[in-house]
Amino acid sequence: NIKNFCEIIDPSYVKNNFEKLIFSLESPFTSIRLFGQKKIYEKINQMKIKVALDGSGGDEILGGYQYNYLNFFIDKIKNNPKYIKTFVEKILLKKDNDKLVDFMMTLSYQFGSLKDCTPYIYLSNFKKDFLKKFLNEEFYFSETFPRKINNLKKSQLIDILYVNLPRSLKYLDKLSMNESIENRVPYLDAELAHYSFNLPNNFKIRADSTRYILKDVFKTNTNIIKKFVTNQKRAIVDPQSQWLKKELKEFILDEFLSLNFKKSDIFNQKGVIQNYELFLKNKKRTSFDIFQIFTTYKFQNIFTQNNINNFPLL
Repeated sequence: NIKNFCEIIDPSYVKNNFEKLIFSLESPFTSIRLFGQKKIYEKINQMKIKVALDGSGGDEILGGYQYNYLNFFIDKIKNNPKYIKTFVEKILLKKDNDKLVDFMMTLSYQFGSLKDCTPYIYLSNFKKDFLKKFLNEEFYFSETFPRKINNLKKSQLIDILYVNLPRSLKYLDKLSMNESIENRVPYLDAELAHYSFNLPNNFKIRADSTRYILKDVFKTNTNIIKKFVTNQKRAIVDPQSQWLKKELKEFILDEFLSLNFKKSDIFNQKGVIQNYELFLKNKKRTSFDIFQIFTTYKFQNIFTQNNINNFPLL
């Protein structure tokens, strides 16, 4: 009996609010869905609600992503080699050859893959001088973890300490504060998060079900919600890929083809455009790198001294 409210985002809203969003976040950002979050908080503010609850953290503390699932199996194989057969049947034989390569790359360097194990780093997007200055062997092994930690926990810690969680919480905090709203994340209650992270693997993933213990609670105690519980996490697909191929194509290309972008110290204009064209032709599976580059370039332009002094107060 909870009333639902729906807010619609269209390409015009994205274009008209792009610089405002970057200024609010004070950083580049990774997904077009941030515009949805921005508009949600605008709606909450209009309704004069001062505190909002958010579900962030549930996947991170209970291993809800595809690369967590992979590392869960690696732990099982280490403890009992008989699970190699199960791993081959449930993971390897169900995917095409391209995805197998993705899995191997993700297991060797999770920082460079999306939650579904799709790698998104293309060296051709960057200038050689930039790579030479900042990329070396130490870059890939700079993060250290406790020796006794298992693979699933290590995979979770990468998200908790370095990737998804810091990024998501920063976005949520800044967007909610921008609308004078206090945002709360119940899954990240300190005791609950610590307890959940330190559970044995089979309470996090069991019988092909990720976040097992959380789903089991809902299945057992909440009949209304039971029918919505699924074994594997189902991604809520935003229109980023579609809009970057159509409605926002010119918006993106205007920046990538500019003389100013060509002079960038970081990005290789030719490589970026080539990779964008591959994406437009459906020869590249993700728009993640394209969108990151675009927002980083816009961020750099906005936060130069000349621009920031003239930027309108929000």
